[in-house]
Amino acid sequence: MKRDLQDCNINSFAVVCISAVDVHICIQSNTQHLCKTVNMVEGSTSDYC
Repeated sequence: MKRDLQDCNINSFAVVCISAVDVHICIQSNTQHLCKTVNMVEGSTSDYC
């Protein structure tokens, strides 16, 4: 799914993208890399970047 960059809050540690159907969160640090996508329509979650 293509996401508009203007819908994303990007800093050095986290990226949060919100679209019509899902929320994508990616947190990156020196020790961990956590990605989570929550689908608002299906109520499902998945882990990917």
